[in-house]
Amino acid sequence: MLVEIKRKEKIMTTTLPNIFTNTNKGNGIILSPLKMRKYLEKKGFAQFMTSEDRTAKRFYVQDDNNVLKIHNADTIKHFIIKEVEKCIDGEDLESKLEEDAENLLNAIARRKGDMIENQVLKLLPVTADIECEDASEIKLATDTNKKSYFRFKNGVVVVTAEDIKLVEYADLKDEGLIWESNIIKRNITLDNVYGGLFEKFAVNALKVRDEKLKGANDDWTREYPLTPSVITNLESLKSALGYLIQRDNTDQKCVVFVDRDSTPGSENGGNGKTFIMDSIKHFTGVVQIDGKQLFNNGGTRFAYENVTPATGLIHIDETDAKFDFKNLFSVITGDFVVDGKGKKKIIITEDKKPKFGITTNYILSGRGNSHTRRQHIVEFGNYWNACEELHGEHPSDEKHLGKMLFQRDFTDQDWNQFYMFGFRCVQLYLKDGLKKGSKGTYEEKRILTSCVPKSPEVQQFIYDYVLNKRVALGHFEDGVADYALYALFTSQVGENIAKYWDITKFKKTLFSYVSQLEGYDWNPEKSHKGDTLKSRLVRVGSRDNQVSVIRIVHANDNDDKNAFFEYLYEVSPTYRSLMDAA
Repeated sequence: MLVEIKRKEKIMTTTLPNIFTNTNKGNGIILSPLKMRKYLEKKGFAQFMTSEDRTAKRFYVQDDNNVLKIHNADTIKHFIIKEVEKCIDGEDLESKLEEDAENLLNAIARRKGDMIENQVLKLLPVTADIECEDASEIKLATDTNKKSYFRFKNGVVVVTAEDIKLVEYADLKDEGLIWESNIIKRNITLDNVYGGLFEKFAVNALKVRDEKLKGANDDWTREYPLTPSVITNLESLKSALGYLIQRDNTDQKCVVFVDRDSTPGSENGGNGKTFIMDSIKHFTGVVQIDGKQLFNNGGTRFAYENVTPATGLIHIDETDAKFDFKNLFSVITGDFVVDGKGKKKIIITEDKKPKFGITTNYILSGRGNSHTRRQHIVEFGNYWNACEELHGEHPSDEKHLGKMLFQRDFTDQDWNQFYMFGFRCVQLYLKDGLKKGSKGTYEEKRILTSCVPKSPEVQQFIYDYVLNKRVALGHFEDGVADYALYALFTSQVGENIAKYWDITKFKKTLFSYVSQLEGYDWNPEKSHKGDTLKSRLVRVGSRDNQVSVIRIVHANDNDDKNAFFEYLYEVSPTYRSLMDAA
């Protein structure tokens, strides 16, 4: 059937999609499932398998000039409607031809999506990017542990450990098909400019307040110096971003962004970790999942139902104290299974599955090699939290960034600087892998959660005492009587908690924690006797009045003590006057 479209004295002749059969019944048009299937095949539609499991769910895809687009029954139906509408997009159509086209549109509209799926789409040819006897093999472009590709409107950025360059699409025609969602809908210009707004935000997000600089001048930002520790953590963050942005799965880790100020029993946030993790959506497809709901109440079977083969990152945001990292073991390493409500499961092989990232205000429970080999920890500082909570300022203030990131006033130059920062992160990862950050407090807190899994008040006391108070109180020098330390403990945690903790249980827990901490020791003068609480027992006093003493020491205790008293001298007028008088 031909439709003549008259426009500006010219006649354009085109053919309606051949998806129907002429008949004398009704409106004269009946859709033909066979012809619809053949028509869709010519337009590049197929079923896509993600694994060799022939019973797993298949995706409907379209190869549109080497760009692989994911579809469902409704979007394919809409595609056909648009194809028909293209043929009647004129002003002076012959009434009979226009009527035929309208009848065809009505016939399509009457077909429900599930009818089209069952009668047409499930009969489309099957393709896969793996060798499989049930499908024809296609080639998908992919990153490797040596090279990554980023596709923009004006070309493809190729990143290696040695180089970052922009090439034409034609230069990579043999690399294979690409997912539509992996095309960044912007133009890119490569330059050597460093220090964009996003990079500035990331650097500040890692800064930690130096208490010795508190109140030293009118500008509170000077209390947050760029220390060697911050620079080391920045390298760790950059390597983590590079790992998450690129798609090679040679190294299988979960990147964890956590606040340095978080303690085992309480949360702390507002420091930019979620914003930085979320920025990866500007490079690749991201599915965000509520961490407070994931795995609670026995877990949720359909947590990943929105994940597709084109997804680059699964971002588990804001986990709570109940979150059990062990539930992620099987998906971080191994194939990835997606279950959807009322749908067949999807299996994405481990070399093509998404990366995992967690942002949390809590210490993740669990220790040992099974946990640590699956995690890359980045500890965030407290600069942006102080900015808003303590000083009533905002990152977009002129004093800080001067604008909102990624919003309307984010210029082409700002975007270029953002993407260049990302390319350099990928380059760092390809060159050096995931880089460890400066040793913070996360590991000490994680050990504590394993020693005291369900009592945040006790966790808080033990953590504060071992890392801070014992130095301030001078207990590392001569020790402290166990009954005196226990009395301090009970007074701070309160009666409702203390009634479950007698002195023996308290001492055993404290000893277990200290004995696992790197660099710490318990009554070291008894180390030759063994490594148990009993062998490290120290008693002082007369035979009839002996007292057990606890002395927990660390190699840096004297330095920490001097720093503490220097700080006390600066902030306490009373202490300063006493010291000056002495």
